[in-house]
Amino acid sequence: MNKRQKKNRQNNTLDKTATEQGELGAANATDSGHQADVDMLSKAADGAWITGLVGAISVVLVAFVFFKIEALNHGISFAGKVLTTERNDSMLVALALVAVAMLIAECVRLYLQGNRVFQFSKQATSRTFSDVFFDAFVHYVELLILLAVVMFFFHTAGEYGFKRGAAFYQIWFRFLDLAWMTYLYAGLPYLLFAHYVTGKSPTFLHRLMLGWLKGRFFSSDQAPEDAKELQHRFRVLLIKMVFLPLMLVFFAQNFNGLVGFMGYFTEGLPSLLADNVYDHGQLNRDAARLAVALLFSIDFALAWCAYLLSMRWLGNGFLSSDATIPGWLVCLLSFAPYKLAFSWYFYAPGDMAFLKLADQTLLSVIVVVFVLMHVLNTLSVASFGLRFSNLGYRGVIRSGVFAFVRHPGYAAKNIAWWCVGLPVMYVAWQNSGIGAAVKMCIGLALISVVYYVRAITEERHLRQFAEYRDYCEQVRYRFIPRLF
Repeated sequence: MNKRQKKNRQNNTLDKTATEQGELGAANATDSGHQADVDMLSKAADGAWITGLVGAISVVLVAFVFFKIEALNHGISFAGKVLTTERNDSMLVALALVAVAMLIAECVRLYLQGNRVFQFSKQATSRTFSDVFFDAFVHYVELLILLAVVMFFFHTAGEYGFKRGAAFYQIWFRFLDLAWMTYLYAGLPYLLFAHYVTGKSPTFLHRLMLGWLKGRFFSSDQAPEDAKELQHRFRVLLIKMVFLPLMLVFFAQNFNGLVGFMGYFTEGLPSLLADNVYDHGQLNRDAARLAVALLFSIDFALAWCAYLLSMRWLGNGFLSSDATIPGWLVCLLSFAPYKLAFSWYFYAPGDMAFLKLADQTLLSVIVVVFVLMHVLNTLSVASFGLRFSNLGYRGVIRSGVFAFVRHPGYAAKNIAWWCVGLPVMYVAWQNSGIGAAVKMCIGLALISVVYYVRAITEERHLRQFAEYRDYCEQVRYRFIPRLF
């Protein structure tokens, strides 16, 4: 090998080394930024239960006020002006009040933790206003188009019954109409504020639109990373499209019952006690039905607010989303209408057939366990505050009931279902034969298996984060402390 060849070889080696170091530095920078997001989420998740508690209290207070002013029957008026006349509009006002209370609580909580929620970032303030405004405007148009596509999907998808006027999802379609008008007028100012606070670089789709608007083709030097980002954002969109309408309609169903209970406890119950006609059986029925109306209203309200108020400047965005088919399948099979695939599944949470048991003492024991388990489930939902999500990662919750087991909500719901399901199976056996009881037992066993697999798939997804692996080392049991 002559001197020139040796020199060229040395130069090539130096170039390769420099390239590798540059790639490594870029990768480390990306990893550092990603880790910074993880650290921010983990820190912000500590104390999230405070926001959940505020939301739960807000649901109860709003239900009481709605009973006093008869908002669901006669609408809402304020300062002599009629705000709502339809029941669905009043329901949405109730949720809006809960959402505002949780948002304020979260901002105050983060501020007290040292997170300057409303402080403009140096990255944004170093740019000209026109540049930030242009980015915000492109983002506004991008989301406006996306919202239009989402609305078109829900209006044309047969499952949601818009064309045939199905009542079940009418409140969701009303929300979509209001969301469209709100975003149309308030979206741009909000995004301008969000861009100043976060100061983060635009998404790949955003950058693509920027390039198109500037009259040039756009090419990415990080196509694989951009593809992952787009896939993740699409999955997050699907998560919200699945669960926002479900949580909303479930809330409306249970909140109506909760407002009714406010009237019962302030007017109906005192008269029963005065007439001395309130008995043990009535106490059992009241306790079970109140638990369902109250706790389910809180669960679905908090979950809906958490999905809706996913904001980058709040630090409660989706850092990751489950990309596996099994994860999505078992999650969807846990909710109506998807769980109707189990045609023989016994609907224990909503079916009060167990209240027909003749032995009121035994029934009291069952009701107590039923109520306690649903309280435990509500505590697990409230522990997330505005970070609750199915199929997504928004920070690790380590406090409260999650300090004892990793899936307290799943355990609580299944124990409650079996607790009230077994007596009904026994009655079915006595009245219709063993076949009916076996059918119910198999259906309930199948849904328990679904929840077990759901816990496994969730952990498989979350274990990619060191914080969750550390949490699993600290809390070693999934469902029952020291047992399972």
